[in-house]
Amino acid sequence: MSAFRKELRMNERPDVMKELEETDSRQDNTATGDTGLPDHEIPRRGRPRPSVEPAPHRPGHYKFLIIVTASFGIVVAVIAWRQWATRTEVVKPAGEASTIPDLVVLDENQLQQVSVEPAGMRTITLDRNATGKVGFNEDRLTPVFTPYAGRVLGLLANKGASVSKGQPLVVLESPELVAAQNDLASARSDLAKAKIGLNAAQTVADRARRLHEQEAIATKDLQQAEADLARAQDEYRRAQVTLAAVENRLLLFGKDPKEIAGLGARVDRQVVIRAPIAGTIVDRKIGPGQYIKPDAPDPLFLISDLTTLWILADVFESDVAMIHLRAPVEVSVPAYPNRVFPAHISFISPTVDPATRTVRVRCLVQNPEGLLKPDMFATIKIHAAAQQTVPVIPSSAVVTEGDSSLVFVEEGHGRFRRRKIQVGQELGGSVALATGLSVGERVAMRGGLLMNELNKPQDQTQR
Repeated sequence: MSAFRKELRMNERPDVMKELEETDSRQDNTATGDTGLPDHEIPRRGRPRPSVEPAPHRPGHYKFLIIVTASFGIVVAVIAWRQWATRTEVVKPAGEASTIPDLVVLDENQLQQVSVEPAGMRTITLDRNATGKVGFNEDRLTPVFTPYAGRVLGLLANKGASVSKGQPLVVLESPELVAAQNDLASARSDLAKAKIGLNAAQTVADRARRLHEQEAIATKDLQQAEADLARAQDEYRRAQVTLAAVENRLLLFGKDPKEIAGLGARVDRQVVIRAPIAGTIVDRKIGPGQYIKPDAPDPLFLISDLTTLWILADVFESDVAMIHLRAPVEVSVPAYPNRVFPAHISFISPTVDPATRTVRVRCLVQNPEGLLKPDMFATIKIHAAAQQTVPVIPSSAVVTEGDSSLVFVEEGHGRFRRRKIQVGQELGGSVALATGLSVGERVAMRGGLLMNELNKPQDQTQR
């Protein structure tokens, strides 16, 4: 302030200088507490402040203030957000998904890509689909066992080969065959001896009858001759039975009657096992040099006629009432997607699987070309006898999304609602609907894929 006063003196302003000096004097008195005025006349800002003791500190005071302040802030934020939400309206252009779930609104240009028709109605024969597999026809599946023990000398057929009935499969060296041939020789010798004894007894008996008629011999001599003849006849019959038994044993060894008749001069140690039926060898359990026995648990070969096969499928118990024996069936396999194999139901299990609640169904299918193979995966369509009237729409109207089937139902001009449906059987370009749609409802027959994309959230569409 001294520089300012010097300037006033230089400018010869004594009135202002006097006022400044009085002001400085009052400020000095105020600072020392002596103003020269009564207390009630001292200005408030000029009064000396009394000394104030700080309030004692309370531990929960600040915590309480923080909680109150935070709660107040939250309430204010919620109120402000609600006011903003009610005043803000998101307007989406035509053709985008509406804020209403599953509702799509199209503009006029997009409507040109959509065709709408009402769902039709058709009376159809109900079909039931089931999955299963191709199996052997066990009525034409034959295991080949050996009736005697022996060692494998040679294999004449391999797995997968087609064989005819009577075709040789394996050659064995069998000690039992040698023993049977020895028994054959003994039986033939015994039969020959019995024949000689019978002839001699017959001659004696005939002579005794003539002599007895002439009363040349006693009756007891005739009776003795006839008794000897009877014994000779019994021995001959026993010899015949023994020989027949040995020949039957040789037949079991695979020897035909001509071969058996030629046996005797030499002993044949080899025996051939032949195919009992015509078919395909689907399994073989023996190898060269292996010793086999009649009581072995596994067959030597397994032969099946593959011209007819079984289709084994499981049908839900709720559908059992709709199927019956001899019902026509269409069989499809992934190996031939464009081909259907006709079949029919030949057996329905009398029991239900408690774990899957299904009933085993067996179908008989002809396989003259050999296209179907055992253990192939198969799908069967069973044509049931019952009929039902159901809604029908073109297959193009159905949109598949994951495991769900969808259609878009018209609710007004340019407004379509997405709806889940359950598709029934296919009808050649059309599908029957099990649930989700009624006859007469207007459905987008074309353009469903476009609307399904518009119905997806924006972030999902961008991904």
